[in-house]
Amino acid sequence: MGKSPQQEVFKKINQAKTDELKKVLLNLSALHPQMAQMILAVFNNQPVDLEVKTDEQDQYDFP
Repeated sequence: MGKSPQQEVFKKINQAKTDELKKVLLNLSALHPQMAQMILAVFNNQPVDLEVKTDEQDQYDFP
């Protein structure tokens, strides 16, 4: 059985250089204002409340 997406991301993060991490975080923040808000909350060690859609098709649909 292959690695889960989370396992792959954790591996990449552990191997990444500082500039690579900055680029990823900037790109994620640019996707959607709520994504930027979530990243900022994580940096500030604040709780993050996420809504998880039950429809698999819509789960990764960013407007």
